[in-house]
Amino acid sequence: MIDAFCMAGTPETVRERAAAVAEHADGLVVGSPLGPDLEDAVDLAAEAVDGIF
Repeated sequence: MIDAFCMAGTPETVRERAAAVAEHADGLVVGSPLGPDLEDAVDLAAEAVDGIF
């Protein structure tokens, strides 16, 4: 069930899942917990969804 509401993994894995979600949604919320280094986590999340949303 958690997979229906969460994405985790490498930027490539998250990008694949985000692309699948984008077929049915027009936005994505990136929220906590984001990891031990907030700035790196935000950069990785941005990289993963760049151009999708």
